[in-house]
Amino acid sequence: MFIVFLDTTVVNVAFDTVSRSFDAPVSRLVWVLNAYTLLFAAFLIPAGQLADQFGRKRLFQTGLLGFALASALCGTAPTLGALVAARAAQGIFGAVIVPASLALLLPVFPPERRATAMAARGVPDPVGVAIVAVAPALFSFAIVHGPRPGWLDARVWGAFALGVALIPALVYRCRRAARPALDLSLFRIRNFQASNLATLVFSVAFFAFLLSSLLFLQTVWHYSVLRSALAVSPSALITAVVASQAGRLNDRLGYRAVFAPGALCYKPGHRRPRPAHGHHGPLGDALAAPLVLNGIGVGLALSTLNNAAAHALPAERFGVGTAIDNTFRQLGAVLGASIFTAVLGSPAAGDLLGGYHRVWWVLAAVPAVSAVLYTMVHRSD
Repeated sequence: MFIVFLDTTVVNVAFDTVSRSFDAPVSRLVWVLNAYTLLFAAFLIPAGQLADQFGRKRLFQTGLLGFALASALCGTAPTLGALVAARAAQGIFGAVIVPASLALLLPVFPPERRATAMAARGVPDPVGVAIVAVAPALFSFAIVHGPRPGWLDARVWGAFALGVALIPALVYRCRRAARPALDLSLFRIRNFQASNLATLVFSVAFFAFLLSSLLFLQTVWHYSVLRSALAVSPSALITAVVASQAGRLNDRLGYRAVFAPGALCYKPGHRRPRPAHGHHGPLGDALAAPLVLNGIGVGLALSTLNNAAAHALPAERFGVGTAIDNTFRQLGAVLGASIFTAVLGSPAAGDLLGGYHRVWWVLAAVPAVSAVLYTMVHRSD
């Protein structure tokens, strides 16, 4: 689990280095991130169904072997296209690992400490799986490439239109297929709807800010890869500490009372880094306070959404419901990376700092939107 989710964000640290190695702009390099995330999200739920049918241990071992080989291909990729293809393979095998690994852990716990999962039998609808991957990819393409030719460009509008058209097509397939890619019946549960909607929106800000922070440190303040990674690590440690206590707060105060303040803590644009372009800014001058608040916000917000989604589900649907929640988080990551790329654009060297300011002001609004949506949709705890 650690290895698979690490690969969701680990490339962020080396993003600038990879860009220089392949002499590729951010608008092309973003597919190194999105290829992994899209395929991981699309295959996560079907992989859980396949693990139940063909054996969790067998799928787990297959996933590990495939993930290792795909990682080696990433490390030796001679071109950007080869790297994107290898990252896509990583995403598929990562999706195979996650549900199988969780299922293998369940027997370790006594029955009173685990939910009883009901198997989904048979191979899931391949058309539905394809739509889950293709529709977000079309939206991502339109968002990333829209600023360059213009939002009225036929390719941009075509990608948006086709992505929108695929949504009712997915609903149709999920209602008609014997083994649908998504179990739509779970979305009749109002609080499950609220948790997934808020997870999708909040994840946009979470993944985009992590990517933008690392790139800012390396391209504007010229931090080394190691120094930039160390600079953002305290935020993750704070998240771990806060998340461990979020469950108690949920029980005491309710989900809405914890998520809304957590989401509002995660406002990355409320302070601007002041050093001029080309200077090594001291971390405490600008990013330290926002990163502390972000760590608290993520620890409260994402943990609360996970708890709320699980609490809304009947015990026998916990496995597939958790997979859907994880899928929405990954789709948020795709949109976050795409929005960051579109807002940053291709600024001149002298305007690079201003480009990041624009990104952070946009991202500052996203957690507030997630808090409002969750409060409106979620019923009382």
